Amino acid sequence: MNYSLILIIPNITNNKPKNANLKKTLIILYLIVGLTGYSQNPTYPNLASTLKHDTCLNKKFSIVFYLIQDSTYNLSVPNANVLNNIITNTITPFVNLLNATFKRICVSFANCSTVVIPNYPFNKWNQNIVDPVVTANWYTDKTINFYLPSQATSTVPNETDGYTYPVPSTSTTPAKDVIVVALGSLLTVNNANFTGSGGLHVVGHFFGLPNTFDEIGPTPTPPPPPGVLNGEFVDRTNCSTNGDGFCDTEADPYPQQFNSTSPPVFTCWFNKIPGQTDGKSKYYVPPVDNIMSNYGCRCKFTQEQYNRMAYVILKRRLYLH
Repeated sequence: MNYSLILIIPNITNNKPKNANLKKTLIILYLIVGLTGYSQNPTYPNLASTLKHDTCLNKKFSIVFYLIQDSTYNLSVPNANVLNNIITNTITPFVNLLNATFKRICVSFANCSTVVIPNYPFNKWNQNIVDPVVTANWYTDKTINFYLPSQATSTVPNETDGYTYPVPSTSTTPAKDVIVVALGSLLTVNNANFTGSGGLHVVGHFFGLPNTFDEIGPTPTPPPPPGVLNGEFVDRTNCSTNGDGFCDTEADPYPQQFNSTSPPVFTCWFNKIPGQTDGKSKYYVPPVDNIMSNYGCRCKFTQEQYNRMAYVILKRRLYLH
């Protein structure tokens, strides 16, 4: 569905509104209306079928990072240098990576504070057991809460890097603004010599991106081969209704023939030659370089993925400080 917006703006000189707040409001309104004017499927809007450029949101997010004390209390005085080293060598570089990655849509991040949780058993993080306890006691409203235990076990299938919670379904739906990634995985260097794709992968989910191998629609005809999780065709004729819903990410047959011989730094190729074919007998050329895949050369988001995240920020995450 497409929308048209007509605005009558009084008191304009040299095409610039005198009221700066009015100007900012109008820009945000324009972006919201513009981004929602594209074809949509039941789960994820395909936002880039006609939008081929970035949008500038001018939005800054604060992050509270949570570390968990170990059994030797290395994060306590007089060993505060350990905490400072983690902030300097892990947290700050990751925030810098976020800023560099999201600069395209004028979104930035800041480490608002770093909190040390004193209960060392929480370091072996289990989503069903530890998450409810920790987030009930150490949580900052309307802020991105980023937990960094030494180990993190998720109940979400096929997630190797950590987890987050779904984007609120409406602008008024209560949200759980939580991201959990194992501390040692935050800045892992992969086979493309790219640092931090694991942390970026989970942040992508936080801002509404599916995995490249997820399925957002019904099973197509012909169906995918056994073991392939989504029905997107290699020729992308159903790219807006199947697979991840994006037409600039390649069809992904994961986990079929996925080479996982060297976890956690996954390799970038299939186990067998020739490779897997789709429902139309076309050979997959998977998105091994996409951050939302599970391959080991992850290093980028696509235009449509950036557009999706911009949409989610404006429509579902704008309440965050």
